[in-house]
Amino acid sequence: MSKILQTIFYLFCLFSNSYSSLKFNIPNNREKCFAQELYLEGTLMVRYDLKGIESIKPEFQEKAIKNIKIFVKNEKGKNIHELFLNSPKGKFAVHIQDSGIYFICTKYHKTWSLQELPKDVMLGIKLRNDFDYKEIEGSIHKKDLDDFIGSMMVVKRNVIPSIHVSKMELDEEDRTAKAIISTSTLYL
Repeated sequence: MSKILQTIFYLFCLFSNSYSSLKFNIPNNREKCFAQELYLEGTLMVRYDLKGIESIKPEFQEKAIKNIKIFVKNEKGKNIHELFLNSPKGKFAVHIQDSGIYFICTKYHKTWSLQELPKDVMLGIKLRNDFDYKEIEGSIHKKDLDDFIGSMMVVKRNVIPSIHVSKMELDEEDRTAKAIISTSTLYL
């Protein structure tokens, strides 16, 4: 019997963890962050969706939304982008210039009218980026391109004279053919 209870407990923990990783409660006056490792320069797209805001009295809903902040900071803790929400659903993009670990955080700044957000107010965040891990060491380097361009110049230097000679031969054959045609017309 205890084994069944343990299994149910583990399943419950698994489902509660997967639920909280998709949508989560917004903490009051402290940060809740997700880490994202980025390898190359590019754009980080953050989509957000605020659910359960209807549980707040209508006169306080707009103020509550405007006091929720989403921000992106680097591994040193410096804010790169900061946004106070204007609507329950939206998106924004952040240009990332350096590789490293970035934190996408949210925080609710409490007001006198609404000290805490109810537990059923949840924020969902989806991250998308145009970063792919690539083996930079195995990619083509500028010096490899310089070697390739040098090889192409050598080929060009060797091929141009033969093309010039071929063109002269064609011109000579063309003159000879015209001379033969003009002579045969004369005989006719």
